[in-house]
Amino acid sequence: MKAHEFKELANGLTHMHFQKCEEGKNRTIISRYYYYIFLKIRDEIIFNYDTNPKTKEGLTSPKAHGLLRKYIREVSKKSLKIHGIQWDEKEKINEIITFLEQLHKQRKDADYEVRKTIDTDDVNSALEKVQEIEQRLNILEGILKALKNSNLLPKLNA
Repeated sequence: MKAHEFKELANGLTHMHFQKCEEGKNRTIISRYYYYIFLKIRDEIIFNYDTNPKTKEGLTSPKAHGLLRKYIREVSKKSLKIHGIQWDEKEKINEIITFLEQLHKQRKDADYEVRKTIDTDDVNSALEKVQEIEQRLNILEGILKALKNSNLLPKLNA
């Protein structure tokens, strides 16, 4: 399965109308958007850049959500050690972390906070965060490649 299938499902659901379960639809969409971007980033790291078994073990464990953000934070810190990486690129990586944290909170609210109303504004907010992250992924990938080539990828201690 590819991560993009979660996004395609979420996008497809946005155009469907369920008379008695619109909020359930909204909750599902937010959850699918989160898992799309989480898996897209995680899989990019473990399959294309960091093949260390400990990294894969950590990023596929029950603690993977927090560990992924921790790993990206370390990428951001180490990025300034790479010749040619600019401060604004480091800041774009930090923005990915922020959007990912916000989206994770939205996903947890959608999945667990049943007394909280989840509406189309929440869905749109989640989609905006996904799009903001997508716009920055090429920068993350470039830095990951540079760190890999310099043997400076973060060490993940799960």
